[in-house]
Amino acid sequence: MIRHLLRRTHLYLALALAPWILLYALSTMAMNHRAWFRSGPPDAPPPWQVERTETFAGVLPEGGDARAEAAVLLAGLGLEGAHSVQRQPKDGSLVIQRQDLVRPRRITYTPADNRVVVEGLPFAGAAFLERFHRRRGYQQGYLADDAWAFSVDAVIVALHVRVLSGLWLWWERKPARWLGALSLAGGAALFVLPGGAVRRCVWPSTTFSAAPTSTPGSSWHPGSCSMRSAASPSVQEINSWHGDLIQDDHSA
Repeated sequence: MIRHLLRRTHLYLALALAPWILLYALSTMAMNHRAWFRSGPPDAPPPWQVERTETFAGVLPEGGDARAEAAVLLAGLGLEGAHSVQRQPKDGSLVIQRQDLVRPRRITYTPADNRVVVEGLPFAGAAFLERFHRRRGYQQGYLADDAWAFSVDAVIVALHVRVLSGLWLWWERKPARWLGALSLAGGAALFVLPGGAVRRCVWPSTTFSAAPTSTPGSSWHPGSCSMRSAASPSVQEINSWHGDLIQDDHSA
């Protein structure tokens, strides 16, 4: 009875998870082989396209809270949704990154003249796959993002159930135990031996890491070895690698 239930669970979870595994595999390939999917130079800035320019007629909340002002601006523009915001120190302008799987937008608001510029990124398959892979919820407070995050949690649970049920079914088949053990060891070796956590390069008197870092006057590129103590890469550098502008949720 238990074996029959596990076999059915294992089978139907595989069918339910197939679209997720396929898309995550494709998005990982797009990130792992960016040069295959990009036609321009790797350091080219995101190709923002101006959609509209207008004067904001609304009233922004007082207090200088960038997130509160961004929420009012987005509501007035009809662009509510997951976003991040930064205030420019020179002129006090707000730069809002409106996150979207298909067409992310950048909204720039200049308080001196209430001018709003809305720009969008044209659709690109590789960038879309990266945004799909990196999308997360629960931080923004929007129903669509929370629903997506819940779906990802459900997929995580389903993957664990499928793995555990597979281990149970494998162990029940005594003739297949040795071959299954070799498969399990091979999968673990593929994950551990190449240095899946952090690849390290040891140079004289200094330990270096492949983690993304940069120093003033230089730039980091994926796969390079640089000092662990150096500063983190700037948002602009990350944008140039991804071909997309993806800001951290806590950048405000």
